[in-house]
Amino acid sequence: MQQAAAELVTAAHLVDPDSPRYADLFGGIDVQHPAVLMGVAFAAAAAWRERDRALRTAAHPILLPLVPDASGDLAQALSTAIGRGAILAPDDLTREMLEAVASNDAVLRALANTRFLDGLQGLLLSAGFDDIVFDVADRLAAALAAEPSYSMLGRDLVHVAVALQRSDGPLRARAMDLYERLLDANVYGAEQAAKDAIGR
Repeated sequence: MQQAAAELVTAAHLVDPDSPRYADLFGGIDVQHPAVLMGVAFAAAAAWRERDRALRTAAHPILLPLVPDASGDLAQALSTAIGRGAILAPDDLTREMLEAVASNDAVLRALANTRFLDGLQGLLLSAGFDDIVFDVADRLAAALAAEPSYSMLGRDLVHVAVALQRSDGPLRARAMDLYERLLDANVYGAEQAAKDAIGR
């Protein structure tokens, strides 16, 4: 009940930020209560993944401070902001969110799915995202190294690593190192994934 109420109040405030009533209700939310915090996180994450820039901009400062220390259910809730679709907007909000999640292994593990990795690779089509994509992929590979799901997701990580090898400068060598680590870990289908990616 408390989580649902927090979700409703947060959503109402984000959709209508000029409403004094919703602003007061949102301002009175006790985020020290775990269920309430979850409600806020889920509502803000849903708003953040919308295409509407105003909604994303409003949700961003709610989510970002929660990322560094998130764990357990909260990490799962926060991951829904960027882990539910195969498209990530190539903008400053996405960059800041990726920089934040790259520092938290719990959120990275929650993001470990093909849709997120497809979105990550898609960012390479936009200028200026190579470094942050590498950082996230590298940290994700390290975070998943001991996880049962690693061997399956490794195939998707290989596609990202191979795509990054098309970069210039030092990043190319770092991407090759990441790819070699994935091969050494015998991730599922890594060798074939590399051949498929190179053949595109």
